[in-house]
Amino acid sequence: MKEARALVEEIRSGLARTRRKILDHPYLEALERGGVSSERLRGFAGQQYHNLAIGLRSISDLVGRHGHLPSRVFLMNVLQGQSAAKDALSGFAAGLDLTEEHLSSHEPSPEGQAYGHFIAWLGAYGSDAELAAAYLEGAETWAANCGRMSRALKDRYGFDEKSCAFLDLYAAGDGAEADALPVIQDALNRGIDPRLMFRAARLLQSYELMFWNGMAAEAEITT
Repeated sequence: MKEARALVEEIRSGLARTRRKILDHPYLEALERGGVSSERLRGFAGQQYHNLAIGLRSISDLVGRHGHLPSRVFLMNVLQGQSAAKDALSGFAAGLDLTEEHLSSHEPSPEGQAYGHFIAWLGAYGSDAELAAAYLEGAETWAANCGRMSRALKDRYGFDEKSCAFLDLYAAGDGAEADALPVIQDALNRGIDPRLMFRAARLLQSYELMFWNGMAAEAEITT
């Protein structure tokens, strides 16, 4: 039987090129040189508002379907993280003079929402381990990019700690592997096909790249 750690290493190896594209994304480079206008940054806030709303409902669905399994703790931690991020987003929005009404009325783009919609699919049809594998793979890149974005906004755009709390919350994330590995192993023991976990990680990583591509297109940055 395949071990969780071996599967995770396979996933990381198989998705290395996509990970590199995310970490070296031109959108982050543009932010670091002050090349994204405040108006364009508002689109990032609006996209995140809609993605978090989707995530809260979707993870709740997974908790409802898998709450009897050992993964309950992992899923509840993810859900609480989503809730904390939604609360922190208000500070980021305030730094851009955006209200709740502005965020809710923002028209989401397909590129910006593909990630959230796949989480919704996992919430309705996927397994706890598919989410764990996908989150584990994406946690490193998302945390790194949020950290870079926070530093750029503080250095170039005059954002303060409160305005960057949303980004710093993700950038400080740790323990993803320790939390996710037992969930993946339990699923493997239950007979969940490892290919489904690899697929979920591949798709979510690709949708994360699509998100950054969408942000770059909105800011008129060539990728």
